[in-house]
Amino acid sequence: MIRTFHPIGQGAFYSERFEEFTVIYDCGSATSITLVEKEIRRTFPENHLINAVFISHFHGDHVNGLEFLLNYCNVGSIFLPLLNDGEKVQLLIHNAIQETDNTFIRNLILNPIETLNEFDCNVYFISPIDENQENQEIEDVIVTIEDNNQTTGNLPLGKIKILSNKIPDWVFIPFNFQRTERRQKLKEELTKRNIIIDNINDFNSIWNNSQQKEALILAYKKIPGDFNTNSMTLYSGLDEHRPYFEKYAGRRMLGYYFDHYFPTVQGCLYLGDYDAKGPLKWGSLYSKYKDYWNSIGVIQIPHHGSSHNYNKEINKIHPVISIISAGKLNRHDHPDSSTIKNIVLDGGIPIIISEDPKTGIKYRVNRR
Repeated sequence: MIRTFHPIGQGAFYSERFEEFTVIYDCGSATSITLVEKEIRRTFPENHLINAVFISHFHGDHVNGLEFLLNYCNVGSIFLPLLNDGEKVQLLIHNAIQETDNTFIRNLILNPIETLNEFDCNVYFISPIDENQENQEIEDVIVTIEDNNQTTGNLPLGKIKILSNKIPDWVFIPFNFQRTERRQKLKEELTKRNIIIDNINDFNSIWNNSQQKEALILAYKKIPGDFNTNSMTLYSGLDEHRPYFEKYAGRRMLGYYFDHYFPTVQGCLYLGDYDAKGPLKWGSLYSKYKDYWNSIGVIQIPHHGSSHNYNKEINKIHPVISIISAGKLNRHDHPDSSTIKNIVLDGGIPIIISEDPKTGIKYRVNRR
């Protein structure tokens, strides 16, 4: 299998290509959507079969290249975080204020099934897990992509193991972590300003009123930290721990680390914009993947290396290659210097992927 962290700047676009199976996690860039489109063309021939696409969340920098991917390639199945109406409205507010709103993303948020029907792909929704609740019942659910003929489906709360007959020893395990804290704070700030948004019509009405729009933006800016909604994480790896080396194909320095620094393991944990800050959120993440943590050799550091989302525990279990996707001149100044420092102090190896094509990471995973 070839795993690639694509150089698209401030965004997220990652792919894994087995001999007869291709999976993608996120597809977007705040630096330039053109970068994503060019990278898709460079990576895949037209009409290439993408067996599965996982989308962490619906911010533009993670999803604005999806429409092009769906038109250019043949996507078999797409996995999305299941949202309630309040989360949809929150996303519309975020994307409008960040000026990352477009018709496709808006329709994908509001009517995902209808929006994706024209692309003839199966659509699955991953039910949310509230990261603030410790005693939620978790059940194992297995979905074999080739054997499931549903056009759409809500996958229940629990550990979703997504299998393929073409790679029977490999699993993809997504968790849709639901964020409620900041959504509640936003509602409180809106209430102070006598703004009530219960549905899309309320949002459109307020956004078209200059005074209410200004009040809405001020309320949004009152929310501390990085204002993220749900972020669906994904483990990709063997269904049991089998250590072996990962051979790097690219920059000589990183190749030296892979070949000589330490024997690592094949699994990768993609975190999107997951907020891992604090013991509760870290504990929730760790507990959901506890059976696989020792099989994780590479982690995509959440939210482009933001200090608001990083947790030092990520690299303390064992050193991991820590991938950070960030634009060279992004307005958020990602990655934060403290994130880089903590990764290094805890024995990890930080690798920054920018829009520079030379920073892209591509390596082969071989089972032994």
